[in-house]
Amino acid sequence: MPGDHVVSGDAVRSTAALRVSGVSKSFNGTTVLHDVDLEVPPGTVHALVGHNGSGKSTLIKVLAGYHRPDHAVDGHVFGEVFRLGDHTSADEVGLRFVHQDLGLVDALSAVDNLALGAGYLTRGRTVIDWRRSTERTWEVIRSLGFDFDVHRPVGELGAAQRAGVAIARALQDWSGKRAVIVLDEPTAAMPSKEAQTLFRAVRRLREQGLGVVYVTHHLNEVHDLADEVTVLRGGRVVATRPAAELSHDDLVDLILGGAASTPAAALPSAPSSTSPVNDGVVLEAKDLTTVGLSGFNLTLRVGEVVGIAGVDGSGRGSVIPAMAGVIPRAGSLTVGGAEVAPGEPRHAIKAGLGPVPADRLRTAVVPDLDVTANLSIASLGSFRRFGLVDAQAERRDAVDWLSRLTVDLGKANDPILTLSGGNQQKVIVGRWLRRQPKVIALDEPTQGVDVGARGHIYALLRDATRSGSGVLMASTDSEELAAECDRVVVVAHGRIVGELAGDQLTVQAIDSLALSAKK
Repeated sequence: MPGDHVVSGDAVRSTAALRVSGVSKSFNGTTVLHDVDLEVPPGTVHALVGHNGSGKSTLIKVLAGYHRPDHAVDGHVFGEVFRLGDHTSADEVGLRFVHQDLGLVDALSAVDNLALGAGYLTRGRTVIDWRRSTERTWEVIRSLGFDFDVHRPVGELGAAQRAGVAIARALQDWSGKRAVIVLDEPTAAMPSKEAQTLFRAVRRLREQGLGVVYVTHHLNEVHDLADEVTVLRGGRVVATRPAAELSHDDLVDLILGGAASTPAAALPSAPSSTSPVNDGVVLEAKDLTTVGLSGFNLTLRVGEVVGIAGVDGSGRGSVIPAMAGVIPRAGSLTVGGAEVAPGEPRHAIKAGLGPVPADRLRTAVVPDLDVTANLSIASLGSFRRFGLVDAQAERRDAVDWLSRLTVDLGKANDPILTLSGGNQQKVIVGRWLRRQPKVIALDEPTQGVDVGARGHIYALLRDATRSGSGVLMASTDSEELAAECDRVVVVAHGRIVGELAGDQLTVQAIDSLALSAKK
């Protein structure tokens, strides 16, 4: 992406970098996109914002060719036609994507990660030309304003540098062609200082004449970076305006549809004493600080369900991993009165914490084991006889628990992946409930779970509170939190910005606090 190939001038700017119109998409009879129009001028950053379920992700997946629209639609990239829902067509006209998970191979270098997309440069047909491959990588990395060792494993790079590698991989074959790049929540897990580094790279893309679609939950980024902004709500475009014309509060009103009539700053925090449960404290966090989170304080009592709300990148997603010892932290954490050492999952579990992670398939289920083993793996000591696991006792216990979990008893010996997502999640929740934890801490507890399984998981958690446990529930689903929690703390920009309980605990109030808090 050399500088001497910069696309500029009035002739280029007269043609939209990206134009799509009339995009609709339905799933099982439910329409999630309604005749959406989007136009991005060249050399601009166009923010795409909206709350969970607004249709942002579906629109991006239609542009990328992952989903097909309900009706055949053509789009245009700098005047060239492509067919929406066709990945090859979109790629050929220069539509590029960097998704939130980046899709990098951490053990490989930037040189190798770029080659996974475009292939290595070679001498002849079979010999890799490492010098030229390295030079190609350096050229595109430096064109974005980065300067780091391209031979270093990308897993050792900073968050902004990793995002830079992903952008470089997406654009390495641009070579002066006119292109559009879609950045989907690029700063969701990025510290503020690193985000500024990424912003500089995005501004370079704008200066080079590209169109940039920037998807974000962070409204301050709209004003820091974007030229224009499109707001989606309920699958419809409710506004497309110059970013400078919209204040922070204007954006919140557009996103929520004016539902947040009470300013977030006016919502008083509900003191912990308003909880209708007894005073037995089962968890206390003081000044918990970790990646994306600072000075987090929380008390959880017996029989209480407490929610942790916040958009992606707010710090919400770091709370339970830090408590469980999965990521480093500072500050104090006690469970059942016992101090839990940081970075020690076994200490957290021994103290009585039962963690249910957000990414079930990657960090919860053991895919090579059957349902019984996945259910009992956290409690094998209870089946040990003379140093060996009593398989019959383990199986009897599994059948009893599968009955409680309403999972088909005939599945006990089947691989865990033969179960539906909802039944897998019930098994993971059951894994910890059978230990009778003091605290069960769930991250996105019903993500990818069907409605029937959701109701049963909620019932299991309420049963646990009646048996003396406390429940922590971190979620981006405001409806879930408002319906199931006794109180909810809302996190934004790494800090608690409010607490809601009683009549204040509504979907609108949660969303207003999560979105309205200014950095």
